[in-house]
Amino acid sequence: RGAIVTEFVSGISLARMIALRALDSQGCIDVLRGTLAGLHAMHMLGIAHLALKPSNIRLRSAQVDAKVGQPVLVDLSMAGRRLRPGCAKEGYAAPEIWNKNPPKEMDPRPADIYALGCIAWEMWTGTSLPPIETCGSEEDAEGNDVPALVLALENNEALRPMAKWLSDALHRDPAKRATVEQLTEVLENSAGQMMGQPWPLPTDLDVDAAE
Repeated sequence: RGAIVTEFVSGISLARMIALRALDSQGCIDVLRGTLAGLHAMHMLGIAHLALKPSNIRLRSAQVDAKVGQPVLVDLSMAGRRLRPGCAKEGYAAPEIWNKNPPKEMDPRPADIYALGCIAWEMWTGTSLPPIETCGSEEDAEGNDVPALVLALENNEALRPMAKWLSDALHRDPAKRATVEQLTEVLENSAGQMMGQPWPLPTDLDVDAAE
């Protein structure tokens, strides 16, 4: 029988860092930058991770009381070139994942983008986005094609660059989501402004004003 041998990655998981509230705005940007680089290497080959979540991002040699380490993507058991039942993780699964019979020709890489958007929200706020178990719909319960909590960020001028990054990643329609390259460009162009924001971001945002 064949076997896959992978590198042992020493370090703390992103999930643990979030739970311990051990991040800051600089750390969030560093994690996003490194995770995007890892996804870029996979996506260039047409391969999606399809199990992206905070516990599958390890921060190499990072300790709780030290700076954030280099992000490394782990658990490639679901990686592949097409969507299939069981891929992705609840709470980080894109709307198209909930389709029990996704088209075989559907590009799986946008599902990684959506998962990263959910992870980014969790890093910045310390909370999870509400689950979107309404499969196949391109809109949420309020009729938005982007989560209302994300749209609410646009009410704060200082947070608009972050709102754009998240909106580009979390669009309900996979064809309208940004690519890794596009998200990297937006991140680099707005990193300075994003680093100046408090952490964690408040979650008592005016959702009604964004609808």
